[in-house]
Amino acid sequence: MTASTPLLLSCRGLGIAALLLLIGPAQGADGDTFRPVAAYSLGSDSNLFRSDSALATPMESVTYQRMGIGFALDWKQGRQRVTAEAQANRTQYNSRYSSLLNNTGHNGRTEWQWTLGKQWDGRLGGSLDQSLGSYADVRTPTLVSNILTSNKLNFEANYHVHPRWQVTLRSDATTSHYSAIGLLNSNVKTQSKTLGAYYLGRTLERIGVEYRQGDTHYPDRNPTTAGLATSFREQGLDLVARWVADGKVQLNGRIGQVSGNNAIPVAGAGGTDYSAAEYRLDGNWTLSGKSTLGGALYREIWNSTYEAANHAVNDGASINYTWQFQPRTSLQGALAHKNIGYDPSSRVDKISTQTLAVAYLPWTGGELSAGLQHETRASTLKNFSYSDDTLFFNANLRF
Repeated sequence: MTASTPLLLSCRGLGIAALLLLIGPAQGADGDTFRPVAAYSLGSDSNLFRSDSALATPMESVTYQRMGIGFALDWKQGRQRVTAEAQANRTQYNSRYSSLLNNTGHNGRTEWQWTLGKQWDGRLGGSLDQSLGSYADVRTPTLVSNILTSNKLNFEANYHVHPRWQVTLRSDATTSHYSAIGLLNSNVKTQSKTLGAYYLGRTLERIGVEYRQGDTHYPDRNPTTAGLATSFREQGLDLVARWVADGKVQLNGRIGQVSGNNAIPVAGAGGTDYSAAEYRLDGNWTLSGKSTLGGALYREIWNSTYEAANHAVNDGASINYTWQFQPRTSLQGALAHKNIGYDPSSRVDKISTQTLAVAYLPWTGGELSAGLQHETRASTLKNFSYSDDTLFFNANLRF
């Protein structure tokens, strides 16, 4: 990310970063399962509130620093495995709006990878996150705090009918809540179930079909708002495949049809039902022992964070390249572009992102990274276009 103002690094931040580097990794015996975690981030954002340059209000350039502490757990008992991570953090902004932006957040996840007998295995897990959300779609007369709280639960059970055949049942539930008044219509709860049947091979590692059904509910939407729905019932049928060649090329593909029906009719609303094709192709190609090329091409239907839309149709593509030019140091670059159409709104966005970063691994579990990112959005909706540059340094260290 590039910045319109120089980075301001406090003495406190320098002291913590230096301490983390000097103490080095804690040495432990094989089989240790608990590791303390410390994290530090320093960044600069040239347009935090994603303001259109056409607006009279100037773009707000800020610097910030985040400090976090937590733990990571990896525990094995027989054929069972439990992993978990948890972290609490404090983020402070150098801005005239720091009273709105400074926040205490947390994040965590846990997963039980279970096995039962010779034919059953699966996963049971969940995650939670509380942090400052994006201001890309917040347009209010006065600036407000926008804390995003997200919770997820998931369950997966695999039954191996035969060494070459597998049946899978998945269940997922997510909740997202925004504190900004301008995004209350985007508070959403989703539940979905997926039933899949797959053939397992070698080069064609997996191919199968999946049927999914989900429910989406917007609990804080005004039910009289024309064109908006408060609940949806969604169904989809997909063909999925994973192809691996010589350990150098990995491709994942998905293509299918998804349809959504307004489960709770809204007076005066129209155009809330939808049906569309979806697809996604992504993969990685190991060019040599030191470089990897990856990319994705997709068309997907997502829940919309824009208060005047039910869902968004995303057509996008991305490409990324990683060069391991030293045993512990890599250079990473990425380009991404997507077109987003909102229904029932006529709004269309075109978003382009370019990222360049370098990463260094001082020890197993520790990572230092720094980089820059440039992002632009051209929107058909007035005052929703923006350009933004960010610069960052991150230290994520497990001891």
